[in-house]
Amino acid sequence: MRRLRVIRGGADGPPEGEGPLDQYEIETLNDSLFELTEGECDFDGLDGFCTAMALVPTLQMPARWYWSVFDAENEEETDSRVAAAEETGTLALLLRHWRTVVRRMETDEWTMSVTEPTFCASEAAWALGFLNGLDTVEHLWGPVPGHLEDNGPLASVHLAVERARLIEGQVPPPMSTAERADLAARMVAEVKQVYHDLRRVG
Repeated sequence: MRRLRVIRGGADGPPEGEGPLDQYEIETLNDSLFELTEGECDFDGLDGFCTAMALVPTLQMPARWYWSVFDAENEEETDSRVAAAEETGTLALLLRHWRTVVRRMETDEWTMSVTEPTFCASEAAWALGFLNGLDTVEHLWGPVPGHLEDNGPLASVHLAVERARLIEGQVPPPMSTAERADLAARMVAEVKQVYHDLRRVG
């Protein structure tokens, strides 16, 4: 499959309309996604989802996964939500962020992009988006057995989800700043390791 062409700028930075989103654009994309998907996806979830897509050895172009990120149940709903996203500029922002994630992963500059300082509102949403992405392209993950298991090579991602779940009606105890930083660091390290492992054996 043809590789996604990443447009890079010259000495003064990327061309207008390319490069990483600024804070205003992130907030705009967050609000638009949340409204468009009726609360099923926000920027944190999108970043996790795009990261999972960027890990796959055979690059999956966005048209192949719009249905999942837009939480559409069928082709008609996918087309409708994509059209709405295009009309409002949401699709252009989404694609810019997708290209940023791919570029950063290729250059080993990748890290999670999260929007809120509260654990459950960011890392857990990111992890849920990431796992949704893995599930979307599960058939392409043969080289890394057990990637969807909570004790597999992405164990910290699964742990981030579990930390946010309601267990028997009780909210899990909050994590300290140090615990949260440690978990986030482990998530980043695991994702980078899987990226390299897939390219060694994929």
